[in-house]
Amino acid sequence: MKTQGVLLKKSILLAALILSLTLAASLMMENTLAATPAPTPEPTTTPKTTPPPDATSKFAYEAKGSQKSSLPAPKTLTLCNYTTPPDIGTITQISILLTGIPEGSQVRAVIFPNDPDSNLPLVGKPFLQTYALNVTSVSGEWYNFKMKYPAAQNTVYWLGYYSENYTQYFFDNNNDHISLTSQTKGDNSTLLPVLSWRYHGKTIMSLYAQYTAADPQHTPTPSNTDSVISGIPGTDQSFHDIVFVLLIMGAEFTIVVTDHNQKKNPLSSNNSISTPVFKNQNRMNPRFRNCTARANMVVALIRKRLRLKK
Repeated sequence: MKTQGVLLKKSILLAALILSLTLAASLMMENTLAATPAPTPEPTTTPKTTPPPDATSKFAYEAKGSQKSSLPAPKTLTLCNYTTPPDIGTITQISILLTGIPEGSQVRAVIFPNDPDSNLPLVGKPFLQTYALNVTSVSGEWYNFKMKYPAAQNTVYWLGYYSENYTQYFFDNNNDHISLTSQTKGDNSTLLPVLSWRYHGKTIMSLYAQYTAADPQHTPTPSNTDSVISGIPGTDQSFHDIVFVLLIMGAEFTIVVTDHNQKKNPLSSNNSISTPVFKNQNRMNPRFRNCTARANMVVALIRKRLRLKK
């Protein structure tokens, strides 16, 4: 009984020692984390967004031509070829520099497709024709025809007008452009579809178009921010290792006490003491596996010493 009481006291003392060491290790980890400042993240620079350019532009020929056309016959179409800007967009207005007669002439703006085989307007009906404006200026005036026509980029279109009465346009010589008129609408014939064109020469008509580019589809760019990990890498693992070693110390002491009791009790089998074997060691963390190996070595040494004493 006296021996068992001494062993009980030793067990209590060892348990208190293990708890003290565990508490000390925990406090040490907390102090280390508190004393170590977290790394300060590098300031991220937000890229400055440049305002988008004006989406509305002009194409064709905005200058006032130095020459005036001959007086075309009434009820004809007059066209000239122009190329759209390099972006998909919408033609929202066509402005034409025209002269008329005092009593006026009803004029409509038109858009015809280009025939790639002949590089002339495609015979048939126009893509678009606007409402009529009354042209009365004798000296010349810009007449603005509102519309909304979606156009392809870098594409040749034939822009011009249809006039019910006598109307003239301004032009300049230009080798890259052609001006022409359609057949005249007679009393017993229709203007559309157009069946033929009359060539007027390599000239460019004083005509320009307002062009609104389509809105580009922007893909939001995610901001790259560096993640900041506060604390010391591996501190949690180190603390677990300390606790694990302390638990092994407790297990070793239990083995010592068990061996001592078995020495006092001859009925106990000498094989009742088994070296603790940690299964599935291959699945353990490498650091835990090393601690387990060291613990098994320590237990084996203790058993060897106890057998030598016997």
